[in-house]
Amino acid sequence: MVALAAALVLAACGGDDADELVVEQPRIGATPIGADAALYFGVTSPLDDRLVGVDTDVAGVTSLHVTGSADGTMIEVDEFELPADTQVLFEPFGDHVMLEQVVRELEPGDEVEVTLRFAEHAPVQVSADVSQLYELAWEDS
Repeated sequence: MVALAAALVLAACGGDDADELVVEQPRIGATPIGADAALYFGVTSPLDDRLVGVDTDVAGVTSLHVTGSADGTMIEVDEFELPADTQVLFEPFGDHVMLEQVVRELEPGDEVEVTLRFAEHAPVQVSADVSQLYELAWEDS
């Protein structure tokens, strides 16, 4: 699990460092069956791109959300812009991915396979750690 908390560097089509898309600290809050959970991570793309969707077999539906105001209202969006060479964070009380209608209980220590879909980059599969809610804050590494 420590390895999953470290940066997951996934090579894009080319082999040099400038062509790598980086996904860091993918994690999901523990949740009971039938409830909704949030997926958090950091992503840096070498090129301008967009996150357009997420797939996982632990949720009936996935959706992309921004937190729209100071009261925490969530707004569903179709995609997230990923400016080149800029880390974009998906984190508690901010932008995130909702895993709706979770089909099995997600307990701390579990790992969940998730595929991130992009407009330009090939899909990227990561293993997200399931954590207690208070452990979900972004950790500088």
